[in-house]
Amino acid sequence: EADGSWHLWVVSVGSGEQRRLTSSALPEVYPRFSRAGKWVIYCTWSPQADRIWRVPRRGGSPEPLTPQRNEDDQYADISPDGRWLAFSRTEHGEARIVRQEIGSSTARPVTKRLSTVPRWSPDGRWIAFAPDRSDVGGILQVAPDGTGERRVSDTGGWPVWWPDGSRLGR
Repeated sequence: EADGSWHLWVVSVGSGEQRRLTSSALPEVYPRFSRAGKWVIYCTWSPQADRIWRVPRRGGSPEPLTPQRNEDDQYADISPDGRWLAFSRTEHGEARIVRQEIGSSTARPVTKRLSTVPRWSPDGRWIAFAPDRSDVGGILQVAPDGTGERRVSDTGGWPVWWPDGSRLGR
């Protein structure tokens, strides 16, 4: 924004019409559309503890998806069935991937190692992640229940699945 604030906007691919979705006092970043396109999931980004929110794609009041905490919840991605969030939760200064059913305030650990920027596979069977937000830590994947963790690449970061789930970009 011209005043230095960060907000989320949507733009119609067809008409080019732009519409601002958010306007809180905290910066809003890292948006993700829900699979059906009804919601935009995002996180706040500030010196305060960050948390995850959602706002209707057509506009309206944002609602928190994670509870108020003393440390950060960030980088959420929503499962293909729309039931779960995977996100990076910081506890005691260390970030790890957790998953939480939407509507619940209880998050369950997915990874034991330092981890961030999760992305659900298109079929919901895997969560790709990086050990940090650099572009050199590599990409790993794990099942949503925390089993089957494996390294996919030794370099790269910020994973992105191909739409058919056959590959991971880094």
